[in-house]
Amino acid sequence: MATKSKKKGAKLSAEEAELRAVRRDNIRWITGFALIAAGIYIVCSIVSFFFYWREDMSAIAMRAANNPLYTPIFNNVCGSMGAKISMMLVGRGFGVFAIVVPIYLLVMGWRLFRSKELRMLYITISSALILILGSLTLAFAFGTKWDLYGSGLGGAYGLALDNVLVSNMGVVGIETAFPVMYTHFVKTGIISLEKLVELLSINANKRFGIGS
Repeated sequence: MATKSKKKGAKLSAEEAELRAVRRDNIRWITGFALIAAGIYIVCSIVSFFFYWREDMSAIAMRAANNPLYTPIFNNVCGSMGAKISMMLVGRGFGVFAIVVPIYLLVMGWRLFRSKELRMLYITISSALILILGSLTLAFAFGTKWDLYGSGLGGAYGLALDNVLVSNMGVVGIETAFPVMYTHFVKTGIISLEKLVELLSINANKRFGIGS
């Protein structure tokens, strides 16, 4: 009897362990699918915002004004919600590099969905560094030039970080930005070295009031 009880208990334990494993897998798949869906949605909204940001920001402003005579029209493919999310991430956030956010969600969701090692800390730190340094670099190089997305290519956060670095670190901040920009823009062929020097010199002159 004791042997039968042990076998029965072992069988139940095995079934419970299997059931728990199935539940964990289901949770991983559902979470992974949700992250992938959110990532695709935000990618589509941000890419659309890159082209229709003026119309979307105007529609958001008019909706906030509660004008009964005006019906806001959003050109964003993801509608008003997509426009608002994109404005927060791009215009009021990290500019062009805001695209890193949905890419991060897609990577995390895919790894969960495929039951791969998450490596969450590594992926999170890497994404955060790309997001912050990319935004800062664009803000320093281009500032509010072309008035894109309401705050420039680097976004509001990039401009804020740029102002902090320039006001507190001065030339040291510029020297830090140059190797980063050289590595990510010149070596990759996005801009020439002459253009980089021109951008850094002009912006530095404007910041410190040097020259005409």
